Amino acid sequence: FFFHSSALIFLPLYFFLHKEWPKKVIWSLFVVGILLLLCRVAYLAPVLRTAGDLLGGRISLMVNLYLESDLYSGSYGLFHFGYLERVVTFILFMLNYDQLKEQSRDNIVFLNSYVIYFVIYFYFSEIRVLVERLPLLFVFSYWILYPNLYYLIKKVVNQLLFLIVFLAYSFVKIVNANSNVFAYYDNVLFGVQSYEQRYETFVNQYDELTKQE
Repeated sequence: FFFHSSALIFLPLYFFLHKEWPKKVIWSLFVVGILLLLCRVAYLAPVLRTAGDLLGGRISLMVNLYLESDLYSGSYGLFHFGYLERVVTFILFMLNYDQLKEQSRDNIVFLNSYVIYFVIYFYFSEIRVLVERLPLLFVFSYWILYPNLYYLIKKVVNQLLFLIVFLAYSFVKIVNANSNVFAYYDNVLFGVQSYEQRYETFVNQYDELTKQE
């Protein structure tokens, strides 16, 4: 919370994140989320404005500032390579739900966390700033569930295939992220830009992005 106020979302989750959610509810969230994305249903901005007005103060100010900004409130886009990955990941985790649960009861926490991660991306895609920040609070579900899913695979050939696909996707993800200046990371092995260089690059890219929008 001291790092970012969005972490307040963890407080209510304490009471039900560890409980097993009905599979019908989970699959319903999955189907509705995909339909919302494909049909481009815009419902979130009016809800947030109303909530902001009710809460008032700093919350109301932040909501209005974000929604009125073209950079932060714009849609995240209809199709991204990441969307396909999240759909595939969702299906993999849900098809292996019972096995992961039998492997460890703690996996329920991470399965539920991934459902929330998925919901944020597919239900909140109309407002870019939400899908760029909130999902990071639940990305830890990947770190636990994918290794556990790999552990469930018994055949060596299938394990090898799993690793090849996983590493290939990771490579594509890294290359794609580093092509975007806002997600670029320096490496001490190949040199680090000075503050002045990074600031100039950011300003130029920001100006270019705002012109496009």
